Amino acid sequence: MKRCDFDARLAHHLRSIGRETCNENDVHAFALMSRENAAELHFYMKTEPTVIYCPVAEKYDQVAVNVQCILDELP
Repeated sequence: MKRCDFDARLAHHLRSIGRETCNENDVHAFALMSRENAAELHFYMKTEPTVIYCPVAEKYDQVAVNVQCILDELP
């Protein structure tokens, strides 16, 4: 599993349902959709440098920011 798997999968999921933005609630909802998503989010939060050093209260928000960057780059 690559570090970018979770954020890329969430970005593609959001785009597939017609969403152009990502927020903290989207991260939570996607993680709760399956055990695989939850495991990937856990791995992502433990290995992604932009998330590792965030205060605990800001980790999900930072994941949403990372996903938003990918969404902005998708055609």
